[in-house]
Amino acid sequence: MCKTCYHCGEDVPANTNFSVDILGEQRDMCCPGCESVAQTIVDSGLVSYYQYRTAPAEKADLVPEQLRSLIHYDNEDVQAEFVRNHEDTKEVTLSLEGVSCAACAWLIEKRMTVEPGVVSIRVNTTTNRALLQWDKTKTQLSQLLSSIHALGYKAAPFEADKQEAAYHATMKQYLYRLGIAGLATMQVMMLAVALYLEVFGDLEPEFKNYFRWVSLIFATPVLLYSALPFYINAWRSIKGRTLGMDVPVSIALILAYVASLVATVAEKAKCSLNRFLCSPFFLLVGRYLEMRARRKAAAASGNLLKLIPAIANKLNGDQVPVKSLQIGDQIKVLPGEHIPADGVVLNGRIHIDESMLTGESLPVVKTKTTMFMRVRSMETKPLI
Repeated sequence: MCKTCYHCGEDVPANTNFSVDILGEQRDMCCPGCESVAQTIVDSGLVSYYQYRTAPAEKADLVPEQLRSLIHYDNEDVQAEFVRNHEDTKEVTLSLEGVSCAACAWLIEKRMTVEPGVVSIRVNTTTNRALLQWDKTKTQLSQLLSSIHALGYKAAPFEADKQEAAYHATMKQYLYRLGIAGLATMQVMMLAVALYLEVFGDLEPEFKNYFRWVSLIFATPVLLYSALPFYINAWRSIKGRTLGMDVPVSIALILAYVASLVATVAEKAKCSLNRFLCSPFFLLVGRYLEMRARRKAAAASGNLLKLIPAIANKLNGDQVPVKSLQIGDQIKVLPGEHIPADGVVLNGRIHIDESMLTGESLPVVKTKTTMFMRVRSMETKPLI
């Protein structure tokens, strides 16, 4: 029977002897990386992690070159892009890779709070990010990142871009609109059920009409505020001479409200305000859930893109922040690295992955003097 690694759950290769004493027993490990991480957890007095975790950890991948590159995050020019400075402390949002459950967050928080210079750290398992605050006079960011890497997790600064800030603002507005639509719908439905069941059948017609006017008052904010995103999208579609989904929705909402208004003013017995309010409420719920699902799918790739430090390698061997590059600088990009800036190929024939720009999966051939826009990675020969 094949043994499995106690840390990551993968099969243990034959003829290996990696193990760590955990909870009074010798536990098999699949590789030196998992053995090193597990021993670090035990030595730190955090063995409770293995008791409370709900999923195996990811396979440890401690590459010395990656650990050495963390020193670049101590550069002041690089930190200017993502570090927030206070009087005696600094604060940064970290993107985490390998966090699989709440026990992982507990492990990182417990281990990092005892690190010298760490003021606070809070891990969000939903977005796989952490908010770290440290004393800049006692420790460096690269040392803290190395401590997280020693636990088997990859961490790098994350910079929230304008698109993400706009997303949070939009979701906040959707919650407001959804709340108003939900409250108004509940109130109008209660009045509508009472009228339909003739609970107030012994009341004078004036009182019945009063309830209809109250329902109309509740419906007005829904039409003017909650349903506003549908009107904006419909107007954009009309300006672009296209027929989007929001065009018939907007027309239906406006006509339903006008019909309900006429019925209320005319004091007619039937009024369909309850049906009118259900539509924007459930449409907003669907739109909100759709936006959350799409954002969650994009969050993982967004985290990975932030793991790449903004460093460029010059031909003379110097490593400098990308923002300090000058026109005319010659840089070298190794196979698999991302191209840090727009430029011209000076030597060689290379294949560049431009799928992030064009959506084309096949690499594009670039030759000497060929200009290119900034792309994500290279597949074969380096750029010189």
